[in-house]
Amino acid sequence: MMPERDNQAESPPTILVGVSNPATIPQLMGLAAMLARHCEYTVVATHVVTVPEQMRLSAARSSPEVAAGSQLLRQAIREGSEQGIPVRGVVEVAREVHEGLIAAADSQEAELLLVGHSDMPDAPAGPDKAFDRIMYKVARSTGANLIVAKFRRPAIRSILIPVLGGLNLPVTGRLLKSIIHETDAEVCFVRAVKPDVDTEEEAQDLAEVLAAHDLDSLGETEILSAADPQAAIIERANEYDLAIIGAERPTIVDAIFGNIAERIASQATCSALLVRAAREA
Repeated sequence: MMPERDNQAESPPTILVGVSNPATIPQLMGLAAMLARHCEYTVVATHVVTVPEQMRLSAARSSPEVAAGSQLLRQAIREGSEQGIPVRGVVEVAREVHEGLIAAADSQEAELLLVGHSDMPDAPAGPDKAFDRIMYKVARSTGANLIVAKFRRPAIRSILIPVLGGLNLPVTGRLLKSIIHETDAEVCFVRAVKPDVDTEEEAQDLAEVLAAHDLDSLGETEILSAADPQAAIIERANEYDLAIIGAERPTIVDAIFGNIAERIASQATCSALLVRAAREA
């Protein structure tokens, strides 16, 4: 959860936005702006430049790749300005992309790390599997809350939130509130179960989970009964613009890069935000 700030003079928490593709910058910065306005974040954009083992990291700081990265950061800063939020840019030099993102999150003391990949028709083809592998490594090592965005639709008019049993929702809830505060999107919380499960009992449990996180007034709830619950959620997600799937350590590997979240992220036609809450101290 966002740290309490007893001292009014204390700086707001930082959201670090990883930028690597100009096609995703407008949506990443738009999402960051929603969070910044609703949750009072400071926004820092970072681009990671990777260098081979035979090159000193310090020598790479004058390379053409760093200059290109600086150009991406200038685009992010312009996007932030158009959204009405100040943005700082930082180039991180590292051996591997995940190492750079983790180092940047540490050096900026980021409370939240936001990264994204575009699957929209007009976006340049990208290495989706390579992106997933990088995010897997980041998720295992960063101490920051993490949002991995997969953009497939340009607008957010409707949001589906699959809620698994026992899921902890603070970061997901904060993200949802930030989005609907500005988009007025229709929201549905859904849980899918096998046919032999008591749906009334599941509906009551879902209502209690949402109420415990002050999310019960934000949208409708739905219990899906199906032989393949994951397939049922994916089919339902296709009717929405965005799916938000949350997870909390230690279930990050299974819940975000496997099972239902992975199937939604790879198979559904909606955009997806995969949210991992950081380990509490």
